[in-house]
Amino acid sequence: MLTFATGKQDWSERSIRELTRIPDKKQAARVAAKAVKAVEQSEKEASKNPDAKPMRLSSSTIKRFVDEDLGVTSKPKEKFIVPARERSDLHRRLPRRD
Repeated sequence: MLTFATGKQDWSERSIRELTRIPDKKQAARVAAKAVKAVEQSEKEASKNPDAKPMRLSSSTIKRFVDEDLGVTSKPKEKFIVPARERSDLHRRLPRRD
C-alpha cells in the first residue's frame, strides 16, 4: 500500500483483489465507495478524539466490507487441542529422532 505525502493512501493489489470477489462491477464500485467513505469518516472522528484509532484503507478493511455485501459470515477457527490423557504418553508414540 502506498501512502502519499498528503497522508492519502493508495489501493493495494490485495485490496483490489478483494473487490473482484463481487461479480458485478457496479456493485464493487459501490462497496469501494462505501469503504472509502467509512475510512474518511473514521479519520475525521479520530482527529476530534485522540483516543480513537482511524480506520485504514487496507485489504482487511475492504474484505470486511465485501464480506458484509456478499452476506458472508466468518467464525473463528477452532483450535485442535490434544486431551491431557493423550498428551502424557505422546512421547511414547512419536518416533525418536537420533
